Amino acid sequence: MTGRPPGAAPPESTLEHDAERVRVLEEVVKGYADHVEDDPEAMPEEIRRNMANALAFYADDIHDIIGLHGDFSTRELSTRPNDVDVDRATMADFIRGIAEDAEAFRMVRESHLALVAEGIRGLGREDFTEGSDEAQGVALVGGNTMGVLDRIGAEALGARHDDEAGRKEWIEAYGKQGTGGNPEVFFSPRRNSGYLEDMFRERADRLGALTEVPGNGDAGLHPKITEVIRTEYRTAS
Repeated sequence: MTGRPPGAAPPESTLEHDAERVRVLEEVVKGYADHVEDDPEAMPEEIRRNMANALAFYADDIHDIIGLHGDFSTRELSTRPNDVDVDRATMADFIRGIAEDAEAFRMVRESHLALVAEGIRGLGREDFTEGSDEAQGVALVGGNTMGVLDRIGAEALGARHDDEAGRKEWIEAYGKQGTGGNPEVFFSPRRNSGYLEDMFRERADRLGALTEVPGNGDAGLHPKITEVIRTEYRTAS
């Protein structure tokens, strides 16, 4: 799938892979997704981290699949740069199998959070002050992507609601890799897009591009951006 030894560090940006490796990735994802759709534990625990690592080699392609509206298993739509022919539901089932291992799931989620952050950094001052199409596009992809992944995390954690020791172990394992808040908040039934809005708001603040919020005079994100983030996150989750 990657042409690298298992566990090898992925490149900083997604490279083009040859057609045979892409085909193997597609077959592996679809094959395991069929098994784990009704039983997430069906993915062998020994391979979950290797599968998470493999997805990191196709991060931009996976980001298209779970972050954009459309069926990328069809010929009409192509992911970049490798044209991975997998639809969102299948990819989500595959990632749900990975999520039985909290550290493996962390690898997947953090790689996509980094891509969302990269998209936000690419926005300029006018994108924020005007709520531009580009800003709304970044908000759409961010809301969709993290909505899907946070739903998967919530399912993995929720499956342990009758197993306090297993729940605690999953939370601790997820947190071992370091960054970003409390998984019990990200993956709770009351989860929301607040942390994503904060990421956008911090960038706007650095650019001096926060706008007045109607009704209270406070400075915040352009309402078009906020609405897209919240709608897409809620719909995806």
